[in-house]
Amino acid sequence: MVRLFFLLLWLAFFANACFFAPGSFNDPQDLELVKASFGLSKLPLDLSVLLVFSSLGVLPLLLGSYLHTSRSLYQLPYLPFLLGSMFLGAGALLPYLFLRGEPVGGVLGKGDFYSSKLLRWTLGIALVAMILTALFFGNWAEYLSWFSRSRLVYVMSFDWVILACILWPYLHYTEKSLVSPAQTSL
Repeated sequence: MVRLFFLLLWLAFFANACFFAPGSFNDPQDLELVKASFGLSKLPLDLSVLLVFSSLGVLPLLLGSYLHTSRSLYQLPYLPFLLGSMFLGAGALLPYLFLRGEPVGGVLGKGDFYSSKLLRWTLGIALVAMILTALFFGNWAEYLSWFSRSRLVYVMSFDWVILACILWPYLHYTEKSLVSPAQTSL
């Protein structure tokens, strides 16, 4: 049932991006927005847009930490999907969660830095700092203006909601449910 949910969410995400997002594909305004995010354009960019865009680089790393920990439990390798998520976000991770199936055995990974609580806490704190900064110092009227006219901001907003509000809690809960009492020191 959960796998079906991820498949339907993925299809809905792409249908929304293709058919309901404002603007057009290859809109020069979206290219300028990406350039401005990297400091390569003079386009004035609001802090809220910049921080949502930046947090989409942190979220896949955080989610990848959970996928890395459970990598030996699934036959399907997670790394190609994780690398794809750096460009496609939820558009790359949702198919993995649909295709990976049920755990086939093995143990949760531990001991390496990418599976460590230190990394997760660091990325989590960075993410929360970005969210709080955007909430308190961003111009949300400007963000909504971009949201209503830019396909990129529209899609990245839905991408952010899927990654932060659905996949992060799901992967955290799934990992906790796979941990046996003898492994609770992860």
